[in-house]
Amino acid sequence: MKQCWIGILLALLLIFSLTACKDANNAAQPLPTAGSGGKLPEISKTETGDMNRDSSESSAVPDGKPDMIPPSDKEAAAVSVSGSGAEYPASEQAFERLRETEIVRYYLELGMVMLDTGLQETVNGQNCRIISLGTDHETHFVQEIYYAVSCDTIYTYDQINDEWLELGSEPSIPGAEFAMSDLEGSWQMVEGEVEGWRYSAADEGIVSTLCFTRIYDSNIPTTDLTADFDRMDENGNEAHERNMEVKFLDELLYYGCPNEAWSVQLLCEEEGVSYFVAITDPDTLELYFSFEKNGNSGASLAYYRRI
Repeated sequence: MKQCWIGILLALLLIFSLTACKDANNAAQPLPTAGSGGKLPEISKTETGDMNRDSSESSAVPDGKPDMIPPSDKEAAAVSVSGSGAEYPASEQAFERLRETEIVRYYLELGMVMLDTGLQETVNGQNCRIISLGTDHETHFVQEIYYAVSCDTIYTYDQINDEWLELGSEPSIPGAEFAMSDLEGSWQMVEGEVEGWRYSAADEGIVSTLCFTRIYDSNIPTTDLTADFDRMDENGNEAHERNMEVKFLDELLYYGCPNEAWSVQLLCEEEGVSYFVAITDPDTLELYFSFEKNGNSGASLAYYRRI
């Protein structure tokens, strides 16, 4: 009889252990928070649904949770309320706040995408929505940087030191405050520089203009630009390029350029011509091009002011 009771007891313990293991395996695995030292994972698009590859943001949520319903304009301007009653920024409000920062604008120009993880966290006593920034691939989204956005402050996660840092407390990249859209408009050459000699365009009889125009698709503005270039000098030399392709480059215009973040290449494939340009302050643009003279190659730098 005693052996029978022992057998029953062992059977009950076995059933209890199997149930506990099953519950543990089914438990959701949360994304890391400050203090865990973890890294954001890849998100399979088969779990979250296809994301719009032409968009710089998505409301897809990891771990198979349903996509968030995009808020209305009225809701985006307000705050959301969690089940516990805590207030935190709505998804669109968080996206908009991040787009206003120079470093996020810089990453978006590189083709990165914002993702609402659907998570909230308290950082320094503030209720924050967690937004990740990453690269959008065919079958998955790789989260590389993530931010905690409250109604007042934006924090970025330092994975090396495993802590949240207030955005702006880290050094900014000179030039990252500018975007491709800042090129739009007309510019006129005011000065030039060749082999260390700097001269006035007016004194040398040079008239040159650059005009950047936004491309529209069915009356809807895109982020793409075209460029027209004109240059004439007192010797009768002329150059006229139309509808040049404007290609973003994640590199310096030249060593020591004030814009250390990016530049653009202006391409005219039919003429086999290309120029390189960087915006260095809101009203100053620098244009770099190479040339050949008397069998020797050289390079010239031209400075343009916004008209």
